[in-house]
Parts: sequence; C-alpha cells; structure tokens
Amino acid sequence: MTNKLICTCLLFTLLTIQLSSCKKSSSQSLPKLPTVTTSAPTFSGSNIQFNGEIVSLGDGYYSKGFCWGVNTNPVIGGGSSISADGSGVGPYIAFMDKSFGFTSGNTYNVRAYAQTLTYDYVYGNNITFTVP
Repeated sequence: MTNKLICTCLLFTLLTIQLSSCKKSSSQSLPKLPTVTTSAPTFSGSNIQFNGEIVSLGDGYYSKGFCWGVNTNPVIGGGSSISADGSGVGPYIAFMDKSFGFTSGNTYNVRAYAQTLTYDYVYGNNITFTVP
C-alpha cells in the first residue's frame, strides 16, 4: 500500500470512530411531560374559580396553577398567574378575587399549567371567558 492510501484509510477510520462516539445511547430518552387540561372558570360572588386537571404525571412536576391575560395562550411571565395546592394527578382549582385586575364584561384567556422538574412549563388548552 502506498502512504497516501494508508493515510486515507487511517483518516476514514478515525472519522468513523468519532462520528459513532457522538451518537446518543439508546438508553437516553426525552423526558415524559405531564398532561394538563383547562376547564371553564366558574364565578361565585366576587370570586373566579379557575379549574384545571393534571391528567398524567409524565416524569413529574414541581408546581401547578393558572395563568391568564387578554391575549390567547397566556404564559407564565407574560401576564398574571396563581399557583394551586396539591400534587399528583386529578383536578385542581384556584380562587381569584374579580377585583384583582379583572373588569366586568371584559374577555380574558386562561390556561392551566404544570412546572416540570426541569423548570419548563407545560400548558393546558386555552379557555376564553367573560367576567360577569
């Protein structure tokens, strides 16, 4: 073999080893996110009751609650939010006084959320509601 052919074969072998070492192990997988749904809020006296549900845990969550605003699909940090108590799967609620930034007759959007263990947020569906 010539030196040029040996160098080419060696370079190809090293490149193959390098590329194969960059592959992710099949045992590594993406985190499983919780599943969250939002239900229509209910109104009682001066309170708004936000309603949500953790349908599945995925790999777990750190906190849960609701965020709302005038724009569709509100997010944490982009409007107002309130946390809710409890853990595990199942329905959850949070109460908000209508005098806290809500105007009767105005339309708002709300979404339930869960903060994952990696501090990302998973949101439920958007619900549009009008304050009575």
